[in-house]
Amino acid sequence: DEVFRIINEQTRAPAVDPVTKALATGQVQGPANHCVLIARDGTERPIADSAAPIRDAGGQVSGVVLVFRDVTQEREAARNLEKSEARYRQFIELAPYGVVVHSGGRLVFANPKALAMFGADSPMDLLGKPVLEFVHPNYRDAVRERQRRLTGGRMAVPPLQEKWLRLDGTVFDGEAVAVPYDHEGQPAALVLLQDITSRKAAEVQRDRFFDLPVDMLCIAGTDGFFKRLNPAFSATLGWTIDELLARPFQDFVHPDDRV
Repeated sequence: DEVFRIINEQTRAPAVDPVTKALATGQVQGPANHCVLIARDGTERPIADSAAPIRDAGGQVSGVVLVFRDVTQEREAARNLEKSEARYRQFIELAPYGVVVHSGGRLVFANPKALAMFGADSPMDLLGKPVLEFVHPNYRDAVRERQRRLTGGRMAVPPLQEKWLRLDGTVFDGEAVAVPYDHEGQPAALVLLQDITSRKAAEVQRDRFFDLPVDMLCIAGTDGFFKRLNPAFSATLGWTIDELLARPFQDFVHPDDRV
């Protein structure tokens, strides 16, 4: 006891001595949890220990083999992993976009933002249900192909704009990007989903403003080419939109007015 002093790391009470127990029972003593070895100078080190009885020719216990090792680095790695996982969980829970995980074609995780997107009151409203149940019929074939690439080919898929269905059947526009994932040892996919309904509506209003005026409106790039033109450009100049986009806009400026 003076040489091999061990205590319980949590309770600080003396731990069961594996040597004494092996001598008393004649059985191998496996590693105990949360044991700390106190060195002569008072230094404490977490250890994993085990003991096995030694028997003589007559089968009587004549001694014990004690094996122990310093697990300080392992404990530190475990603590760091726990902290990392806690930060990851907090990030997912507070993320400003929906995060869902599906495995075997069914939802197995949804963060609070995803619950709100789908009009769910609790995770149980979504978990276990087929992910395709929440995808508009017009986009299900595309999503099936993405699922095949994610879980079968283990390949990430690029962002895709598609229509999704809430629990009450209403539709919203979403943009999803997904990467391969593992859930409880099974292939899965982690999906980041953003509700872009408002953005799509704003784009429609922008396009209406851009296309309806009789005035010539354009967007030009720093490379000297048009990026977008409204119909008035084609009607006024007599060139098609494709022709206008294919040539530097300086070509359509009178030579006397070119800088």
